[in-house]
Amino acid sequence: LLYSLFDLCQTDDAQMAVIGLTSRVDALDLLEKRVRSRFSGRQLALSYLPTAADATSLLRRALSEPVPAEAKSVDGRLVRPFHGAWASAVDELCAALEASPTLERLLWHGLTPRTLLAGLKLHLAALSPAAPLPTADGVEAALARELPLPVAEALLPELSVVELLLLLCLQRRLDTDAPPPHTLRAVLREYHQFLADAPEAAAQYGLPLPPLTKAFEHLLALGLVAADRRSPAGAAPSAV
Repeated sequence: LLYSLFDLCQTDDAQMAVIGLTSRVDALDLLEKRVRSRFSGRQLALSYLPTAADATSLLRRALSEPVPAEAKSVDGRLVRPFHGAWASAVDELCAALEASPTLERLLWHGLTPRTLLAGLKLHLAALSPAAPLPTADGVEAALARELPLPVAEALLPELSVVELLLLLCLQRRLDTDAPPPHTLRAVLREYHQFLADAPEAAAQYGLPLPPLTKAFEHLLALGLVAADRRSPAGAAPSAV
C-alpha cells in the first residue's frame, strides 16, 4: 500500500501528499528498498519546544531560585538587593526572548531542552562581577555557539515550491522598485499575477489564503524574510 501511494505521488496529475508520523529517527531505513526508492519527500523533525513561551518557561524554572534564609537576616542586607535584581533580570530576559526572531529560528531548526540549558550554562559561566546578571543577548550568543543556524543557501533546497514562489514574488517587487511597504498582501498580488501569466500552474498552486500565509510565516521563521519592525501599529506586517 505504501509503495502504491508513493508511486502515485510521482505522477504529474497527483495533488496529494502522504504524511507519516513516527518517534523513530531511523524509520526510513526500516522500509523496503523499493518503497524507499519512491520516497522523495522531506523529513521534518518536530521541536521538543513548540513555542518560544515553552522555551522561556524552561529558562525561568532554571534561573529562578528561592531566597535563602540568610538573605532575610541582618547579614543578608547585601544579598536581598541582588536577589531582587536577579529576579528582575530573569523577567526581562524571558520577555525579550519570547519576542526574539532568533529564538523562533532556533526552534524551527530543532532547539531541544538540553541544547537550551547547555547554552544557558555557557552564558552563566561567562558572568562576572562587572556583569553579574543574565541577559537575553547573552543567552542568544551562547545558543548560537551550541546550535549554529544554517546560511540561507543551505535552506533553499528544503523549501516547498510555494515558499520558493513567494520568495520570487517578493524579489520581483524589489527588482521593480515597487514602493514599500512590501506586505504579505502585496506579495500575494504578485503571486496571483504569476498564476494568471502561467495558467498551467494555477491548477496546482492556486491555493487558498491560509496555506499561503503559513508558508510566508515559515519564511519569516527561517530568517529568509525579515519583518519590518518599524511598521505602524495595526498595519499589516511588512517584509524587507
